[in-house]
Amino acid sequence: MANRPTDHKNLDLDRLNRDVAFGRSDGSIIWQPRIQCWFTDKEFAGIPYPDRYRGMTRSQVYRDLGCSNRVYLYNQCYRKIEPKTVIRREAELGGGRIKRIVETPVGSIHAIFKKTPNSPLEIREEYWVKTPEEMRVATWVLDESSWEWDQDKFDEVHRD
Repeated sequence: MANRPTDHKNLDLDRLNRDVAFGRSDGSIIWQPRIQCWFTDKEFAGIPYPDRYRGMTRSQVYRDLGCSNRVYLYNQCYRKIEPKTVIRREAELGGGRIKRIVETPVGSIHAIFKKTPNSPLEIREEYWVKTPEEMRVATWVLDESSWEWDQDKFDEVHRD
């Protein structure tokens, strides 16, 4: 049923997102289907979008669907600056498995990831924090780090 006041194609989704985030939506909700993996898997496999969406950006597809995009890329606008005493390294474990290691003055932590043939995204097989001591190391890294805002990245993401 097009042209209803509740039809997302008739709403200012940018404003609705802000209103929901800041508690001003008066009960309105946002339709944000989680279809990021559909885009990622198609692009990784070199499979084109269906005819209707060929040549469109992800944002254009969302607009055509009449729904709001959950834009995870904004997370990249925050850059963590770790102390120089933090050393990150990787070890190949075979079978597409990678052990990522973080060494600090107060200890080390590691996580294991696996590459798959179906996606550019890795599967986490083992989490960074498994013990109270590892939690202390992870907390130390965060406490000793600072953050920078990347306006250029924000502008790039916001442009689309």
